[in-house]
Amino acid sequence: MKRRTLAILAVAVLLPASLYAEEVCYSLFEEGYSFTDSIEVDGEFSALGFLTPDQPENPPLELDFDSYEVTWVVMGMRITSKEGTAFSRRYEIVGGSVDMLQDESFDFQYGSSPEQGLETAENGVSILSGQVLEGTLIHSEVMGIGTFLGNCLFTDGSRRADLGPLADLEWTLQFTINSSDALDLPDGYHSRWVGKIFARDDTAVEGSSWSVLKALY
Repeated sequence: MKRRTLAILAVAVLLPASLYAEEVCYSLFEEGYSFTDSIEVDGEFSALGFLTPDQPENPPLELDFDSYEVTWVVMGMRITSKEGTAFSRRYEIVGGSVDMLQDESFDFQYGSSPEQGLETAENGVSILSGQVLEGTLIHSEVMGIGTFLGNCLFTDGSRRADLGPLADLEWTLQFTINSSDALDLPDGYHSRWVGKIFARDDTAVEGSSWSVLKALY
């Protein structure tokens, strides 16, 4: 019995970690433009855009892009600190709201100002909404490029229940930023954002490893 127990423990140690937990990433691809009332401390970054019909193979939601246009809006992310130089500015951000909407009118456009863009981005049914927790925006004013990485929680929306266990996870907002002079930005917008919102789920697959262990009995 002692020898069998030692064998079980040895196999358990040698089993690859993937047999115990498999990390799955559920993503939605997004693109759009940001705008801001100020890039100083206490100013706010916001952004809006749409979800591209070309989505990954494992989206967290099945979306009907033939019947609906899906937009996203992030509002009121407050700048709490600003560091660095024009070559590399680092902004720490807290708070704000996040919303994902679907609309059958297909009338979304950025317009001649963010205010006009918001009118068409927010005229649908909210399918996921919540709050931005925090984020970091790094931007080179000299090169006109940067990144944004933040976290959010979905607390409401007509499709939140369809997320299942993913509904209670923190979601990551990850974007590349482009504000270069070569880019034809719509009037009133700060930069172009292209990226995704995703969650990583460590799904336990104990059945796979336990079946190996039971074979020793």
